Amino acid sequence: MNVIANTIDEFFESSLNKEDLIRLDKTITSLTTGLDRKLHISPTFTVLGYGSMIYSRKTVNGIIPIIAFAPQKGSINLYISLHPEGPLIINSYKEKLGKCSYGKTCIKFTKFDKLNKLEFERFIKEIVECARKKNIEFIK
Repeated sequence: MNVIANTIDEFFESSLNKEDLIRLDKTITSLTTGLDRKLHISPTFTVLGYGSMIYSRKTVNGIIPIIAFAPQKGSINLYISLHPEGPLIINSYKEKLGKCSYGKTCIKFTKFDKLNKLEFERFIKEIVECARKKNIEFIK
């Protein structure tokens, strides 16, 4: 499900789980001081992102958010683009975050209340700290 929105307000308004998205946004915003919050729009998906970094792989180059989320059919997907050296951050939180499903760089959950809030806050803080340690130059 691709949210069709040109503004952050439209992003929230066009979602069936608006209240959960707003609560998630407020939580992430409070923990990501210094990271820009903006809508990332592409032809295939729209996400609300925090911070931006240069992404460069053999076949794809561009600017992507460090942390982002989007409503999907039946879930909210949280995407993490930055990881410390070693194991993926997501792997260290799989047993702690609550009722979620996990991919390499994505966490899916149906309701914000299903997350363990304390562990979720630790998770987001760890990502932000990782960005600062790596001296990621946040693109504005």
